[in-house]
Amino acid sequence: MNMDIMHLAKLCKIKIDDELAEKIKIDISKILKSVEDLPNPNKNDSFFNPDNIMTLRNDNAKGQEFTRDDILKNAPQIKAGCAVVPKEID
Repeated sequence: MNMDIMHLAKLCKIKIDDELAEKIKIDISKILKSVEDLPNPNKNDSFFNPDNIMTLRNDNAKGQEFTRDDILKNAPQIKAGCAVVPKEID
């Protein structure tokens, strides 16, 4: 498969050098090769067995219970009873 990594980088609006582009191309080729090697299921194959109904277990926290004050006492900054975290997306 012929991939133009620099074109993909431009579409993703990221800057990469030629050395990194070659490494990415090799990595993507390995990933695609492993996907191609996966077995192809037949139409008659079913991964879902209607006779075996799955039941979800109840998740119950075990151990020490903490109050909001216990959890927030190590937060560097608190506002309106919540930990303040840096903004990541503009």
